[in-house]
Amino acid sequence: MQRRADGYAIAAAFLSIASLAIWGILTESNSWWAKMLASVAAFAAAAAAILPRVKNHAEAAGKARQLATQYGTIKGRLVDAQVWSSANVAEDTALRQVVEDFEAIKTGKDSLVPYPKRYIDERHPDAKG
Repeated sequence: MQRRADGYAIAAAFLSIASLAIWGILTESNSWWAKMLASVAAFAAAAAAILPRVKNHAEAAGKARQLATQYGTIKGRLVDAQVWSSANVAEDTALRQVVEDFEAIKTGKDSLVPYPKRYIDERHPDAKG
């Protein structure tokens, strides 16, 4: 998602520069195609700039980076809890706390918008349309 947001930002910058270049042609020409070309380039630049904001790509990518760190931490705690459980050295409350912490992180992941379609398809293969 971050790469997609970055790609749109780069496209918007290039289209803006192209619009400026077209503006020079537009001032020298009174033809309708030059005006249309400048308008289309300006509109495309605006669309490329706003699309990742509307789709929430950069914000979701930032949250995903935080969740990746949290998943790394909780994975270690879950492995430890599994060892403690099999060795009968852990209290139920400690094990439940680890599971609750994992569920809280999972809830954060499930709330990502937009959630990448490839992961939805992997989790729910019967929902493919």
